[in-house]
Amino acid sequence: MNFVTKDEFLNSNNLKKMDLKIKEWGGMFRVQELSGSGRDEFESFCMEAKNTSGIRSKLVSLSFVGEDGLPMFTPQEIASKCFAGLEVAFKAVKKFNLMDEIEEVEKN
Repeated sequence: MNFVTKDEFLNSNNLKKMDLKIKEWGGMFRVQELSGSGRDEFESFCMEAKNTSGIRSKLVSLSFVGEDGLPMFTPQEIASKCFAGLEVAFKAVKKFNLMDEIEEVEKN
């Protein structure tokens, strides 16, 4: 059995990507799976927030990336666009990142 070396592990890009069409926002966007640190950043944001304000735009901003794999938009830029598109993006990103528990936080 061959084990992965440290260099192989650190140099691999195992984050899944998908293309998402959001007609309300006029086209296709690249969605990247959150890294461990991205998920931690999002969870910290949620824990520090006094309410659920901004969680949609924060999650989408962490997940929408350019060809270089880096986030393309700030949460404020995402939040400035129509809510219908934001809701489509949020639901898709949440599902892609296996984050169904966010619904429970929103309900409470």
